[in-house]
Amino acid sequence: MIIILFSWIALLYMISIPGIIVKEQLNLSNNKAFILLYGVIFQILFASLFAFFYKIDATFFIINLLLIAISSFYVKNKILQFFNSFLANFSLKFKIIFLFFVVVTALKSAQLPSIFDNETYYIQTIKWLNEYGYVKGLANVHPFLAQCSFWHVLQSANNFSFLNYNLNDINGFILIVGFYYFIEKYRLQSNPFIIVNSLFLIFYYQFIDSPSPDLPILVITSIIFYEFIFTELQSENKKALLLFIIFLIFIKLTVIPLLLLAFYILWKEIKATYFFFITSFIFGSVWIIKNSIITGYPLFPLSIIDFNLDWKLPAESVNYIYKNINNLGYASNASIHNSYSIFQKLTYWIQLNGINRIFNLGTILLIVITPFTPFYRKNSKLKLVYVILVIHFIFLLLNSPQYRFFLPTFIILSSLIIHQILSNKQLITNFVILFFLQFY
Repeated sequence: MIIILFSWIALLYMISIPGIIVKEQLNLSNNKAFILLYGVIFQILFASLFAFFYKIDATFFIINLLLIAISSFYVKNKILQFFNSFLANFSLKFKIIFLFFVVVTALKSAQLPSIFDNETYYIQTIKWLNEYGYVKGLANVHPFLAQCSFWHVLQSANNFSFLNYNLNDINGFILIVGFYYFIEKYRLQSNPFIIVNSLFLIFYYQFIDSPSPDLPILVITSIIFYEFIFTELQSENKKALLLFIIFLIFIKLTVIPLLLLAFYILWKEIKATYFFFITSFIFGSVWIIKNSIITGYPLFPLSIIDFNLDWKLPAESVNYIYKNINNLGYASNASIHNSYSIFQKLTYWIQLNGINRIFNLGTILLIVITPFTPFYRKNSKLKLVYVILVIHFIFLLLNSPQYRFFLPTFIILSSLIIHQILSNKQLITNFVILFFLQFY
């Protein structure tokens, strides 16, 4: 645990300086949690570009550290201001809560990973990046390596592989950044949504002892929707949200319906159009080139564009992978026939046992209930969020309906409904009265 805490301190330095520079150069929001996320995004982009030419090892670490140290001289006053103010405005109570959360998160991060994917391809992907960078036709070694999430690129750049092979704890750090954002927001405005959303941290904890891309999706979508629904967005905040949306799609295509929110923001902030398309072009180009090198298909997991590269993964393997991943979302194994209709597959999906059934049925219930709540009828922003989440739900239902992919929808809608209940004193009073009447 102590080693993990020291690695997080090093990571804080490595991402805060690029984050400050990105904020200054692009005129983004100066929210301190946002600055750390800017740094994370820049580090992923830089490491991804580096991996095209060389392995992500000690050489990368030294070059990266030197560039950050040199850059720090140009923004040293901003850096001092950032760190001096990081906890300065927190009361003793908030400082204790935050530090307690850091320690608990470090303890959980030090445990053995519980996610099956960690052993099947997470650590293998990171190892390949540490030893070779991006490798032509790597997907032919094992199809799972074709995914090579950019989140694993960040982990490979910050696992100190030249010293220790056990530090795959980037997720714990990102969860702390998310918690810092919400505790700072709650300090300024005691919104019940923040408390409710924080209660779902128990679900986030299953993702922090391995570098699962699902955790940054959960953390950053919660931040995006909170900012969008509960704050008056300035131009700098809108650009920050656009950057976060592009970033989330960059690391996991399952959240591509978030583009609808990006287009709405652009409609309200037409001046950000240039920023959005240039940023999308940069991240999209890196994504396409990475896919082409590793799988031979620019738009992997789709094989609709095929340049017939010598090292490409056979199209039959691509289709086989997609069908099995698709089937695993509908049943506890991939043995259901590919010829089954979507309605037959949904029948299997509804009948899944354990935690899958709880979240699957819970998500459906929340989608049905939300339009009948007073908050939904009064808040136009919530209506848009609801439409996006429903489209996201349908998109996943047709492609890969695994409960962990539904968690953003489940958590956001649950938090909003409970927030509304806690904000409505009359509703609470009526509930209490009805509860006690049952005993008479």
